[in-house]
Amino acid sequence: MYKLVAVDLDGTLLDDNKEIDEATLDTINEAINKGTYFVFASGRPVITQMRFYDKIKQNMPLIACNGGIIAYPYENKVIKNIVFKKEELKYLVEYFNKMNKSFIAWEASTLYANTLNEYTTSYHDACKHANVSVNVIDDYDKFYNLNINKLIVIDESDNIQAFLQDVKKEVKRKCNYFTSQSYFLEFVPACIDKGKALASLAKYLGIKKKEIIAIGDGHNDLPMIKYAHLGVSLENASEYVKKKAKYITSDNNHQGVKKVLEKYVLGDNHEKR
Repeated sequence: MYKLVAVDLDGTLLDDNKEIDEATLDTINEAINKGTYFVFASGRPVITQMRFYDKIKQNMPLIACNGGIIAYPYENKVIKNIVFKKEELKYLVEYFNKMNKSFIAWEASTLYANTLNEYTTSYHDACKHANVSVNVIDDYDKFYNLNINKLIVIDESDNIQAFLQDVKKEVKRKCNYFTSQSYFLEFVPACIDKGKALASLAKYLGIKKKEIIAIGDGHNDLPMIKYAHLGVSLENASEYVKKKAKYITSDNNHQGVKKVLEKYVLGDNHEKR
């Protein structure tokens, strides 16, 4: 019996309109009421997950910032909060600025940007539903002393791919980095990924690996897809991600997560809506 289902948000649980359909919400609540932990595992910080979390209306833990934060939002309880060391943050920011890259940074629920342009403004606009304001960095010495959970370089998809090649040579093992969207290149401390966070949460909850499902579509989801007993990819994932999964469900616009819950948590005889 599966006791914990970890689910990515964008491109997985959320459809292309950034919504969760009512039938999927009902199925999620059925699984929770059966005794299953249903855990968001997203690159998003806690604050921008909350409008989706509130729709479920259940006191579940969540994973934020690609594994840097594990928390129970309704209890204001933080189980884990991993941030960049000052020297790591300084190295990356100086590198981004030298390469003339636009980036944003999250300190828990506070958003920073090195500049306001079409890229960083667009990112901020997408966060406005959470009442997030953007702070332009004007004092880097002060910024380096903040508890930054993650950095995101934002650019055109082709430029991100070109920059990624330079990052592979320059950054090496100083941190973890991956593309969550084609126009984002995200950076987190080297000790962070969704798989490690999922393992930590499972240990905290007393849940065994064989009792875990992980569902995702992006390269940042691969660590948890590989870690879980049942790693699931969405049909809309890349071929590389799908090859690493044990099971492939429907895409994010056709209730892929709902179908996994019905098949593996609620049982094959569950009434399909």
